[in-house]
Amino acid sequence: METASDNPEALMVFIHKAKTLGFQIAIDDFGMGDSNFERLWQINPLIVKLDRSLLVNAEKNNRARLLLESLVRMIRESGSLVLLEGIENTAQARIALATEADLLQGFLLGKPESITPNIVDKSEARLHHVLVDSDEWSLQDHQNQESYLRLLRFEIMDACHGLARGNDFREACQRLLEQSGVKRCFLLDANGVQLGNLAHTDSDRNRGRFNPLYHSAGARWEHREYFRNALERPQHISSSRPYVGLPDAKRTITLSTSLYTGARAQVFCVDIHPDEVLSGQMSFPSTL
Repeated sequence: METASDNPEALMVFIHKAKTLGFQIAIDDFGMGDSNFERLWQINPLIVKLDRSLLVNAEKNNRARLLLESLVRMIRESGSLVLLEGIENTAQARIALATEADLLQGFLLGKPESITPNIVDKSEARLHHVLVDSDEWSLQDHQNQESYLRLLRFEIMDACHGLARGNDFREACQRLLEQSGVKRCFLLDANGVQLGNLAHTDSDRNRGRFNPLYHSAGARWEHREYFRNALERPQHISSSRPYVGLPDAKRTITLSTSLYTGARAQVFCVDIHPDEVLSGQMSFPSTL
């Protein structure tokens, strides 16, 4: 459980003996009290049951939802199954399914009671209803995301064509900067050196605050994932993993693609705030 042990050494001896006898170990209410990462790596449980507060917060706050998804992924990759508890409504069920947690539990699916054929049928019917609703949500989300990505691809390629024709950088990026979530565009040479300053939306820049990173011509970004992606995946628009953008300290995804102006290879980059796209539900693929 999440409470501290009076004798951690004795606890580990007991767990080792239990495993040798064929028992499996689960950690309850992970994220509360002493049910934390130290206990996770020491005990190496089969199942990690996340505290219900993590799911409740994820329903109310987009950042909490992202942290929950990352936590589930990290625990699964470390070698344990993840159980999400406390699912009491369809919104929570949707979030839980989206995390790809292995096991789900909650009053929406069934309450603790005697197991009878009638109770089993009711629980199966509830689960079927949740899965059907989830499929409908997923289909609608997919359609919305594809529509957004289709328009984004077109505007990025149109901007690249304009740059290849020698158009002014700000002019070539103008329509792209009008798309939802798009904040900045910039151009790198074949060595990752930024050519000129950022083209940005008016809302992106806080004019009352000094930020020299908006005047970043000549900065070297060859170590950045988006630069490497563009070189490794020519003819594609690549998407970076989310990170905190230096100009505004907000969660950012950078799309990048290689292009040629004359005989020179360059990398065109587009910064997007994903939390402003489709209510923060947008999932960017590795290549558009």
